[in-house]
Amino acid sequence: MKLFGREPAVAIEMLVAVALGVLLTTPLEPTVLAWCNAVAVAAGGLLTAAFVKADQLLPALIGLIKAVFALVLGLGVALPINLETGIIAIISAIGAAYVRTQVVAPVPPKFVPPAVDGSYDISTLRKG
Repeated sequence: MKLFGREPAVAIEMLVAVALGVLLTTPLEPTVLAWCNAVAVAAGGLLTAAFVKADQLLPALIGLIKAVFALVLGLGVALPINLETGIIAIISAIGAAYVRTQVVAPVPPKFVPPAVDGSYDISTLRKG
């Protein structure tokens, strides 16, 4: 699938971070917000697993770990709601950076041959 190009892990986790920010602005009870955060990060892990080409278990497992962490923060630790969501967003970003290095994107990289002088002319690459 070419939907997220060469960076499915990073693109999906950016969407998860936006979803967490939107959830933070809603007037939800803290326990409901904890469950919503857990669902958002778990869905991000499952979507990443669906969009990568190989090693699909890793993003799903990291999504599950983040969901459990979100529930522990939201239901077991007494922190301000914005701090909990911020911690979950940072953990999501770190997880995305790690998953990005471990999985294979579904879109192959484009090869640009060097010119005679060793420089690269990327203007000849087609979009799409």
